[in-house]
Amino acid sequence: MKKRVLFIVDKNGNLSAVKFVLLFINIFCCLLSFCGGMIFPLGIFILFPIFILALIVTIVYITKSACNHTFEIFTLYFLPLLVSACIGMMVDQIDTKHTKQKLLEAKNYVEKYYEENGIMPDEDDEYLKDNAVKIRSEEYGNFVLYYKDARICGGDEHVYFLPRP
Repeated sequence: MKKRVLFIVDKNGNLSAVKFVLLFINIFCCLLSFCGGMIFPLGIFILFPIFILALIVTIVYITKSACNHTFEIFTLYFLPLLVSACIGMMVDQIDTKHTKQKLLEAKNYVEKYYEENGIMPDEDDEYLKDNAVKIRSEEYGNFVLYYKDARICGGDEHVYFLPRP
């Protein structure tokens, strides 16, 4: 037996306003899910209510599909939210890795610059400006570099990230 696939129409073939609204809610929630994935440790508070809503919609449409002997596309309502959250987490991991690498490279540059010239580079240094790294020089060759939401101190090998909201 072949099942009919339904997306924005009901079992009679009429356009459904409820499904249009659910579609726009899903798109909006996918954006929130992506943002929640990007700030994941605290983003779980954003994701949890969205996932509960999506699971409820999914269960309702699974039930409708079984009763009407059709396949409702909204039975997959939860899937885009999960994929959006995963993509957000991956983007955050890539950005974190990039930030860490950029700060470590800038730290090596500043240490080499200090070793060769005996003074710290200033804010107007071409390399630091091109890489959007800010420097705060302290006495005796100590310094702190800032990039995005992270910092590294001279002599450290660990990049510190500021806490997220």
